[in-house]
Amino acid sequence: MQPLAIVTISNDPSIRVEIHAYTAIYEAIGVTASRFDEWHGRYGYDSLGVGEGGLILAPDYPVFSKVIDMFVDPVDLAWDETEQLISECCRAEVRTDDDCARRELRNIRDLAKTAIRRKAVLRFGHP
Repeated sequence: MQPLAIVTISNDPSIRVEIHAYTAIYEAIGVTASRFDEWHGRYGYDSLGVGEGGLILAPDYPVFSKVIDMFVDPVDLAWDETEQLISECCRAEVRTDDDCARRELRNIRDLAKTAIRRKAVLRFGHP
């Protein structure tokens, strides 16, 4: 089955996390399918999770909010965002009962740690 998204690191794109549980991951951070539709209808598909007046799609998850639109263009994370993503993955993991989502969140977290160790950019994109 083709993944909905992939996460790679810049200095070795062969190391990757495939995201199949996209909906379950976003539900874990409080963003339902209807919220996605509402957000995209209002702010388009290239908002990077930020709306009018600095409104963030999922305020407690700013990095996951930013990568929501990885389907339009790949989204590269800054160093501090990669560190923040690790925390976001940990918090989201305990908020889901979906085994696939938990596994993918752990894998994303581990890949983020690898990117930090290698001083590499973490990239969210479409396969």
